[in-house]
Amino acid sequence: MKKPLVCAVVLVGVYLAAWTTSYGAMFLSRGDGLDFRYFFEYLVLAWTFRGGELVTFIWIGSLVVYLPSVSVIFLLRKKASTIRRRRSGV
Repeated sequence: MKKPLVCAVVLVGVYLAAWTTSYGAMFLSRGDGLDFRYFFEYLVLAWTFRGGELVTFIWIGSLVVYLPSVSVIFLLRKKASTIRRRRSGV
């Protein structure tokens, strides 16, 4: 039970980091400055598919950041477990 919980926490954490990156990039590119007033509201709108253009662009941007990040994390974990297995002689 511990591994799936750790995996879920890592996935959610990485997604929130990707969302924050995309949200910040979108607001900074618009020239509005970094304003977090709408952060959670836009997050909910994106995942309920009720957002407009801005929310959709942030959501797509977060997926563009999230998917490669998760792939790298899992590849590094697999590589680390392979190295540990080789060192232990199994």
